[in-house]
Amino acid sequence: AFFIKQKLNNIVSLANTISNISNIYLSKENYKEALNYSLQSLKIFEENGINDQLSHNYHNLGTIYTQMRDFEKATHYLNKSLTLNLRQGSEYDLSEDYIQFVFLNEKQKNFELALEYFRKYSDLKDSIFSQDSNTQLAEMETKYQTEKKETENKLLQTQNDLSLKTIKEQQLTTYFIIGGLVIVSFFAFFIFKGLKKQRKANTIIALQKREVEKQKELVEEHQKEILDSIHYAKRIQNTLLAHHEFLDENIPNNFVLFKPKDIVSGDFYWAAKQGSKFYLAICDSTGHGVPGAFMSLLNIGFLSEAINEKNILEPNNILEHVRQRLTASVSKDGQKDGFDGILLCIDKESNIITYAAAHNAPILISNNEFQELAKDKMPVGVGERKEDFKLYTINLNKGDMLYLYTDGYADQFGGPKGKKLKYKVLNELLLKNSSLSMNEQSDILLLEFENWRGNLEQVDDVCIVGIKL
Repeated sequence: AFFIKQKLNNIVSLANTISNISNIYLSKENYKEALNYSLQSLKIFEENGINDQLSHNYHNLGTIYTQMRDFEKATHYLNKSLTLNLRQGSEYDLSEDYIQFVFLNEKQKNFELALEYFRKYSDLKDSIFSQDSNTQLAEMETKYQTEKKETENKLLQTQNDLSLKTIKEQQLTTYFIIGGLVIVSFFAFFIFKGLKKQRKANTIIALQKREVEKQKELVEEHQKEILDSIHYAKRIQNTLLAHHEFLDENIPNNFVLFKPKDIVSGDFYWAAKQGSKFYLAICDSTGHGVPGAFMSLLNIGFLSEAINEKNILEPNNILEHVRQRLTASVSKDGQKDGFDGILLCIDKESNIITYAAAHNAPILISNNEFQELAKDKMPVGVGERKEDFKLYTINLNKGDMLYLYTDGYADQFGGPKGKKLKYKVLNELLLKNSSLSMNEQSDILLLEFENWRGNLEQVDDVCIVGIKL
């Protein structure tokens, strides 16, 4: 048992020595060598189950990775140190972790989080200082009371013995009292000095807090400018989407459920008219948010170009034209940007409805029966397949419902287990409510979507269009 204990003590000493070498390199800003020695000591502590030293090692690794700007590893090791110190109740080590999190988040420009850790650090330091001061004052008070009692006893002895020896002892007692008062004064001086130092630290903290708040204001100002620009982009995008008046004029019985994930959208619904032909497109561009919105504007431009400028009238040929324009414009470097979607054409003279579909299929509900119509399993853009888009014809009866949608509704996570809603649930919902009015169907779809999503984030843009011809 003695030799085992001696060996363990030697291992601890070795690991502590290596850790100290790491600290020396850290102070000299030689982070590569500091990291090397710190990882060596960590390995020794972990392999030998020396848990009481691990928090210091994790803290040092977090500090080194912060200086090396490896913020992910810095956060990992500082969190491990923080967890151990919380478990062990080491307030001083906790304060060191908090101040290191301040430096880490300042380097990442996470000023709000840096301020939060600074507050934790300040509160903990105040607590530590208060405890130390109370302990010192209590010790001095005890010592003073003890010496006072001794003095009183010796004064009583003086009353009973007026001999020279008693007088000398009285003098000696006086010296002790003076010495005790000197000691008390000495400690009082250091306590006063500590309080002065703490006030100075509080002043520095207040200045740093004001600087953090100033940086926060700058960040918020920049965020406002960005949001203002995105809202302006939304107004531009909305002018290019199909206006409700235009849709109602050509398809009186319709509803549109359009819910972007962000302010602007990669999904879009667009309509155009050429002679007796009315065109309606429901599409999902690559991406969402600002990148998706740029793609949607580009795709709308190419669709409009095909119909209004090139006079291409068949939906499949229109998609072919858009694919060629996308390939030539944005897919030169191997990018696979484009869209999935459905382009519907209603000929008012012949009453013939044709369409072309890229990945997304129209849904037909006739006589209370559900039918998923044909589609081409390739996008409008660069994909694994590149075949000619097919032209499909739809035969509708009076009272039939036709639905065109993108994947955002079915892909939403939610419910009690946080899973995807899926197409089966969406299609059953459409079938169940297909006999209701357009407004009622739209309201139910939106309500079911929000109930399913709950507190989870919306994962994609949502676009569903229902029409009855």
